[in-house]
Amino acid sequence: MRLYQLINLKILILNLFFFQGLIDDELKLNPNNTLSFLLQGDHPVKTQIL
Repeated sequence: MRLYQLINLKILILNLFFFQGLIDDELKLNPNNTLSFLLQGDHPVKTQIL
């Protein structure tokens, strides 16, 4: 059970880092639309994490 929890934690952390990278890319590409991009809620990676 403990090993399973550690693996889950690693996957969650990797997903968060990946999503943070997407946010950074979006900020560079389109700084004004980042908030609306995040609030739309239909982004595949975001729904995958949640």
